[in-house]
Amino acid sequence: MKYEYEPQGTCSKLIVLDIDDDTKVINDVQFVGGCHGNTQGVSALVRGQKAEDVVKKLEGIRCGLKRTSCPDQLAQALKLALTSCALLFMLVFTSCQESKPERLEREARELTEKNCPQRITPDGSVILDSIVYHNDGSNEIKYYYNVTTDNDGVVALQLQKKELERQLLSGINNSIDLRHVKEMGVTIVHYYNRLVTDSLGQPKTENILTFRFTQDDYL
Repeated sequence: MKYEYEPQGTCSKLIVLDIDDDTKVINDVQFVGGCHGNTQGVSALVRGQKAEDVVKKLEGIRCGLKRTSCPDQLAQALKLALTSCALLFMLVFTSCQESKPERLEREARELTEKNCPQRITPDGSVILDSIVYHNDGSNEIKYYYNVTTDNDGVVALQLQKKELERQLLSGINNSIDLRHVKEMGVTIVHYYNRLVTDSLGQPKTENILTFRFTQDDYL
């Protein structure tokens, strides 16, 4: 499946990805703008590689004094393609005998069974546990993440809230195949939760971050 991503802080203006839905192998990468020779070289090297492996190798690379680079932005694009936004792109309408909400409910269930749990961060501190859509009129698709970091890691994640929100929304707005879901006006909710122990020693779920994108946000 193909995805588009708008890089931040680099000379390149657009990254177009083609990733195999089943194997998550990169079929093709195209950069629009940037240093043609370097971006061609990066594209050639990552073709045929697993997207997760490429993220580990390229994430954090800087260009001179910049905080990022074209390789780093490619890693960010691949991360989005592997996370909930990418999974949402797969909610296609394959059966004429189902209503759109019924299809979304089925696809969310099948995606959870096929892809979850899925590691989101390279270190495995954020894992996508499940994707839920209930055909009850709420018109919300919910993504539940399990955060397994310590308190310092939680604080660091919360400090990145605006950037994470920007990346998630960018993934929605830049998708090629999301138009059907957008037309339904689905509210997209991301819950980042952590399992903690209360004063009685009982486990409970603690919400760390919640992102809610309505039709007004992504259109």
